[in-house]
Formats: sequence, structure tokens, C-alpha cells
Amino acid sequence: MSGQPPLFLTRPHLFVVIFFAIFILLLYQMTGLLAPFSSSLLWAAIIALALAPLYHRVEIGTETYRAKHCATEGMAAGHRQSSTGQAEGPVFVIPRCAW
Repeated sequence: MSGQPPLFLTRPHLFVVIFFAIFILLLYQMTGLLAPFSSSLLWAAIIALALAPLYHRVEIGTETYRAKHCATEGMAAGHRQSSTGQAEGPVFVIPRCAW
């Protein structure tokens, strides 16, 4: 032992203190920047939470509609016959509802 008391504020501790001080300052500045928009942001969150179930119901209905109609259009693929009566090979029909 060298007879000196242990240092409580070492370089890693100093870095942590400065980091959190800057972080707190940035949070304070951000709240000041967003304060004028707080009521609008609050109402946007309320409306989004209230209408989320309706949105998911409409989205699922749209996906069901797309799957049903695209599947029937995609089944039109087959073999085409030439004027001689021989099959020319597969014919692929790209569905119009490829949204």
C-alpha cells in the first residue's frame, strides 16, 4: 500500500457521470422541443389505439379477398394447343390483382 486513500472518481466513473449529465440535458431539450405538440401526439396515440382493431379487421378482410380472387385467376394457367393439335408448352397467366 502506498498510503494514499483510494480514488472514488476514477476515469470510468467520470465518463459515466458526464455521459448521464449529457443524456439528461438532451432529454430536457427534447421535452422542450416536443412540448408544443404534446396534445396532438396524445390524441394521435388515443385514436391509433382506439382504431387498431378496426384496421386489423379491414386488413384481414382485404387479404382474404385478394387471396380468394388471385387464386382463381392464377388457376387459368395450363397448356395451349397449336393449330396442329399438339401442346406447345405451359402457359402462365399473371393475375391482375398482384397488388
